[in-house]
Amino acid sequence: MLYDMYQRRAVRDRQYGAALQNAREHRPTLFAPFTLDEGIESQVYITPLNSCLPWHKPPTDLAPGTAGAPLPPNVHYPHVPTLVLSGGP
Repeated sequence: MLYDMYQRRAVRDRQYGAALQNAREHRPTLFAPFTLDEGIESQVYITPLNSCLPWHKPPTDLAPGTAGAPLPPNVHYPHVPTLVLSGGP
């Protein structure tokens, strides 16, 4: 994450900008064969990087990285087949 989700939006915006500037200075081939700015302008690479900026701060009573309850506990899920995929490096 290029910014701390527990910070206010203005702070996250500054952190995000600083992370991009750091990449311009130290990782100019990050989106090779495109320049870093071409990658950012394309929105192909950058959208996943900044998509969480407008989100609200997570509740502070949860430990960092702990998911909150997305739905009320009495929600009933439909009986349909579900494919769940997960991946990592």
